[in-house]
Amino acid sequence: MKKLLPVASLALLFACNNGAEQKTANADSMPQDHTASKPMADSSQLANTHSDTTQIVLPSDNTPVTRTFIKDSAGIVCKVVVPAGKRMIMGELAPTNAKMNIRFNQVITPAGKADGPFDKKLAYDINKEGTYTILIGNDLMAEGDYKGKVELKIWAH
Repeated sequence: MKKLLPVASLALLFACNNGAEQKTANADSMPQDHTASKPMADSSQLANTHSDTTQIVLPSDNTPVTRTFIKDSAGIVCKVVVPAGKRMIMGELAPTNAKMNIRFNQVITPAGKADGPFDKKLAYDINKEGTYTILIGNDLMAEGDYKGKVELKIWAH
């Protein structure tokens, strides 16, 4: 019996400690704010988080439209109106600083479907006319300057 007493007390000690650690771990992993989580932003909310918004109406004769932006830390939103009969949106970004970190982040279709990311050149197949939202911003996984002057050339064919 004397031999069982130390073993039993050790077992009891370990059992108590394991429960306390488990309880603490669960309490620490609980979120401090117990309110319902907010839903992910839809495409219209994403567009509103960017600083510059411009509308570009593309001509039906495949002529490129050029716009120049001074990009700050936020992104650029272009509402691009594509005429009937076009099957592709083409675009190029030309920053004045070759080390500028900038790309076409997303294309949002008139139906609300988002696609991306892309690079400094865009070739995006489309299947209908309408207003496409093009988000231009930084690649957060890459280095480079986040601010500066950039020229956008965009057209449809």
